[in-house]
Amino acid sequence: MRINRKKLIDAMKEKNINHRELAELAGVTRMTVHNVKRGHNCSSHTGECIAKALGVPVEKLIEK
Repeated sequence: MRINRKKLIDAMKEKNINHRELAELAGVTRMTVHNVKRGHNCSSHTGECIAKALGVPVEKLIEK
């Protein structure tokens, strides 16, 4: 799964959270958040955890 970088950044700004906080909320490492933000692919599970931590459906974050 590939998360859209801009959508992720926008969602993080809306929640006013940084990489560390998102990683903690999502239960993933800071490096995972960093890599996803840089456009790397992630597993469906990771994408769902990040979306849940941001309070948005995963469909709003993925690239189409």
